[in-house]
Amino acid sequence: MLNRIRPQAGFLLTGWLVLPLLAAVSQFWAGQLWYDRAQIMHAPWRWLGGQLVHLDWRHYGMNMAAWLLLPLTLPLLKAHWASLFAVASAWPLSLLLYVLYPDVGLYAGWSGWLHGLYALAAGYTLRRQPHDLIAWIVLAGVGAKVLWESWQGSLNPWAGFRVATEVHAWGLVLGLMTLIVMLGTSLYRTAANR
Repeated sequence: MLNRIRPQAGFLLTGWLVLPLLAAVSQFWAGQLWYDRAQIMHAPWRWLGGQLVHLDWRHYGMNMAAWLLLPLTLPLLKAHWASLFAVASAWPLSLLLYVLYPDVGLYAGWSGWLHGLYALAAGYTLRRQPHDLIAWIVLAGVGAKVLWESWQGSLNPWAGFRVATEVHAWGLVLGLMTLIVMLGTSLYRTAANR
């Protein structure tokens, strides 16, 4: 168990702290970076910005806690892969919001791709350690949370704003799709090396 909570080598110098620091600095211009449906076509940085900034510092703190807990609970997924997933999934999540949910005018936060990242990290861990109980609990928990939110709405009534649970669901889908691609690539490489 102690091995699980020992941070990865170079924890302070990796993406585990780079993205939170970038988000903290960006928070000072949050209003100019949010996903804003009315302005997004004239301000293309909002496609990515909405997935980087938060509505307020409490919202930022909730997402940072989830981000910083990831390497402690599921340490096999390295920071550069987690950061790459975060950046690569930002635009598709904003595009899905724009195309499928015209009623969502404003959006900000990491929670969409964080849901996907937790599923990806749990699946990645299970690929290498199929009996890892924490990874199974995380994967089942994220899936159950998204199902519940799709049926009943947000599990976070004290957030102070409407929680875009549809982004959580799409983040989970993107995380699982990325996991399938990663596993397929790994199986292909293994077969090619035989």
